[in-house]
Amino acid sequence: MHIQSVDQVKAIKTLKRKITDLDRSKIEEQKKAVRAGYDMDIIPSDLATYGSEAKKLLHHEIREMEIANMGNYAHGNQPIQHMIYLYNYAGEPWKAQYWLRETMNRLYLPTPDGYCGDEDNGQTSAWYVFTALGFYPVCPGSNEYVMGAPYFKKATITLENGKKLEISAPKNNDDNRYIRSLNYNGKNYTKNYLNHFDLLKGGRLVFDMDNKPNKGRGINESDFPYSFSRDAK
Repeated sequence: MHIQSVDQVKAIKTLKRKITDLDRSKIEEQKKAVRAGYDMDIIPSDLATYGSEAKKLLHHEIREMEIANMGNYAHGNQPIQHMIYLYNYAGEPWKAQYWLRETMNRLYLPTPDGYCGDEDNGQTSAWYVFTALGFYPVCPGSNEYVMGAPYFKKATITLENGKKLEISAPKNNDDNRYIRSLNYNGKNYTKNYLNHFDLLKGGRLVFDMDNKPNKGRGINESDFPYSFSRDAK
């Protein structure tokens, strides 16, 4: 356990207050500085003036979160990367669909600074691959993939057993990021998750995408992914 001195606590509080006071124009200046090639760990000029103690206390993941400008969602810190998918557990899957697309659009770019933080053995890339397909293993110990929405109009996965899983979303684009309905092997599918063993059989997922959220889909508790907390009821 790390014990902080009274002076350190005061420095942290001062730093947090001054970061909060930064206006949008300063944040944009910091983004430009990073795109120009400055190290993500270097404190920008605005923060460097706050003193050497503050500089030592500012972790690189705080800088990355500030640059991303997505509130307290620090996608560059891998333990939070499942967080957006939790809307599915609360019966509001359209919010996950919106913010997952925002994350892919804002924080993954084909540029030298195109990653928003550490790669950490492939996790940040794996998140993108799964999310672009439209689902993600929020809890690897379960047999469920929690749903987002596909990023592409069509993708085909050839499984190890030779089966194929086809993901089709012909209306998909940046505006049509919401799932209006999902047809799974010819049947309407409302659940907010996909079963791993069902996917191994191959099949076809056909997404009807829309520019407006469908707030009547995936809202029943029977549609939610597995949660240990429900077993305790």
